[in-house]
Amino acid sequence: MKKTPKVNLAPVIKDRYPTFVDALRDLDDALCLISLYAQLPQHMTLDLKKEDIATCTKLYNDFLFYCTVSQCFTKSFLSIKGCYYRVEIMGQPITWIQPYKFNQRLPFDIDYKVMGTFTEFYMALLKFINYKLYSDLGLTYPMATLPITNGVYQSDEVRHMQTNARKLFERGMDDEDEADAGDFQHTPEMMAMKKRQEATKQQRRLL
Repeated sequence: MKKTPKVNLAPVIKDRYPTFVDALRDLDDALCLISLYAQLPQHMTLDLKKEDIATCTKLYNDFLFYCTVSQCFTKSFLSIKGCYYRVEIMGQPITWIQPYKFNQRLPFDIDYKVMGTFTEFYMALLKFINYKLYSDLGLTYPMATLPITNGVYQSDEVRHMQTNARKLFERGMDDEDEADAGDFQHTPEMMAMKKRQEATKQQRRLL
């Protein structure tokens, strides 16, 4: 029985995304595909593997947990296609759609091998992004277990993590303000940036 060789995608990701912000800009499509793949049923003929589906589910849940702890959700609404989410991470807006959890009917006019190739790349990308985001919060990634009971976050533990994350973000913003040169503090660009930072602080305090 032939085994598909494992490819190390780390060099490809580093070459395609020189900076972390570049990777965040391309995260929209990755989240759309991974959230969709996580809803698909296993199908050996179409090469939909149980292991890949489980990996997509875990990576996606890990990312949602980070968004919950960092309180970076800005918009969300329901549509016929699914639930749209928008978050803002490091000043980058990220929008994606999560399909509803219904039984999926698999059409046979789709090239699932091509979709699987993109999914493999996006899984590697999201794994790197999750590691960076969790490390910035001082959390170990991957976490042994998420604070979830019966599909619901444990409010006390999550609230404690949110408080710590808020302190880290505010400390980082204050450090950036102190590092700015005096000649640039009163430019229109810096004033607009400070307004966005203050709005973000107020939003996190409300939540």
